Amino acid sequence: MTQHEGFSMAIDSDEQRLGNEAALAEREQFFEAATLAESRVFCGDDRGREHFVHMFGGLLNIVYNHLVMLETIEPESVKESFAQATASMVPVIMTKGGAPKAGVHSDEAAEHGMELRVDVEDGPLGCKYADARAAISSLIATDADKVIGMSSRKRPELFSNPEDVAFAKRLAEAHGRLAEREGFITTGREVALSAVKAGAESSVVPGSHSTDSIGIINLVAGTAPDTGAGMDAGLPFYDEDSWATKQINENLSDLYPFDSRQQEIAETIDTIGTMIALGVDEKDIYVRRPAA
Repeated sequence: MTQHEGFSMAIDSDEQRLGNEAALAEREQFFEAATLAESRVFCGDDRGREHFVHMFGGLLNIVYNHLVMLETIEPESVKESFAQATASMVPVIMTKGGAPKAGVHSDEAAEHGMELRVDVEDGPLGCKYADARAAISSLIATDADKVIGMSSRKRPELFSNPEDVAFAKRLAEAHGRLAEREGFITTGREVALSAVKAGAESSVVPGSHSTDSIGIINLVAGTAPDTGAGMDAGLPFYDEDSWATKQINENLSDLYPFDSRQQEIAETIDTIGTMIALGVDEKDIYVRRPAA
């Protein structure tokens, strides 16, 4: 194994690789062709009931990781709230970002039905990425070595030198500052409603999360799953279509000129932190890669 400043970047054994291939093969049936231009974009929730591009939090994923990048590069630079940043960035993500059908979601329990109650401003949202945003960022900051270690083992190509690890640690510190910044994170519902009021789409998923759900990081561009079909088949899974976040960030690169590799590191760390918060064990997180 390789040692990187306090954590190990282990190479998967043949047995682990075979296990990964089996778990992914079982769920391959649920992946179909998808494009940002034509597909809807919602959360990586395991309960989604249709075929769409998955990013934890939906378009909130792009907004939050944008703010984390700003805070990492220049500490204390983020002055507006998550909700305010969401309202201003939604039109940019949907137009210039190339994701015209991007949105946010809630669940049936929070909405007492299958439509987002846009007139209800208080209470839970039903999307853990939004509802538990401060807790997820606090977890990333507090357990930085664990989160970075897991990220490096799942995406070793992003952590090939000490500079990558040093940047990841600064990212974790930025998550911690944002989690504690007064007025920055209000409620998940406020953030989601600010997105909808700015033009984002909305959806509501039924039921509860499965305790058996695995996590998939999908790097195969132009594909996305129907996680609801996986749930129905007894093969539940969360999914992060990382190719899609990368594509949106590339589309926005002239407006937000971040280093693309560093953005991938940021998205990976946020994804791993979210999966940990959802109760997914490291051994149950898999990376779906393009065929060699």
